Amino acid sequence: MKLELRTQYDVPGTADPILTYEKHCLKDSGCALTAFEKLGNEASILEDKFQNGILDRKIALQPDPSALPAFIRSLVGADATACTQITRYDFATHTGTTETRMERAFVRERISIRGTFSLRPEGPANPRGIFFDSSQNIDATVFLIGGKIEKTVAGEFAARNPELRDFNQAWLEKSVAAEEASEEA
Repeated sequence: MKLELRTQYDVPGTADPILTYEKHCLKDSGCALTAFEKLGNEASILEDKFQNGILDRKIALQPDPSALPAFIRSLVGADATACTQITRYDFATHTGTTETRMERAFVRERISIRGTFSLRPEGPANPRGIFFDSSQNIDATVFLIGGKIEKTVAGEFAARNPELRDFNQAWLEKSVAAEEASEEA
């Protein structure tokens, strides 16, 4: 099942909006960690490398069982939902990939979540606006209920997107304001 989302951000400040978003919301690992925690996960960075304009990041996630849909909890058990979020982002092309790799082999063999994302300007009507476009492929190969798993996971992603958008927008505004204040000092 493919899930496509478009999220709009209004980027504060005077610097290039895409570069500003990249600096404060992608390159800053604190943003990713805090966002995952706000969404009900224990999160820790396993790898965070920036080299030749490429960001490679791995974050270990353990979702709070109470935050999981009951259907998923009953199917795999709350302890089988630990995963690693793997992100690769190219700052030259403003594009990235994600993979959510389940830690338990029996889940990893049956559920695959991979995606792409990109940043682009909103256009002349809003010169400080950008779009964060993402496309996730959610595949569950579980006899009789694979489609229900895919729809449940896609529904969770879509339902949490506004909360994630609000968090990133607030993080962006706070980070840019702090940067501008330190430049004035």
